[in-house]
Amino acid sequence: MRHATHVLTRDEYRDQKVAGHLRLDHHHRHRRRLTLKTEEGETILLDLPVAVHLRGGDKLVLDDGAILDVEALDEPLLQITATDVDGLYSELLLQPVP
Repeated sequence: MRHATHVLTRDEYRDQKVAGHLRLDHHHRHRRRLTLKTEEGETILLDLPVAVHLRGGDKLVLDDGAILDVEALDEPLLQITATDVDGLYSELLLQPVP
């Protein structure tokens, strides 16, 4: 199993050939160590020195130098409205945790 050991942000990436793609929700984009499956079906180990918040467009560098593209999955958002701060606070307390 190959290991992803380094992150390249969108600003650091310089048009290297991408070897695979990861589509990750918010929960899976803030990790240090985790087994993941690429869109191509390969299992890789995310093995970073510290937890990093990955963003869509970031790249993971594998231990053999290959590059994986990170895509942020669309996720549902809550829309909360209130007439004042006290109402907003009440609405936030009543919202179920997704």
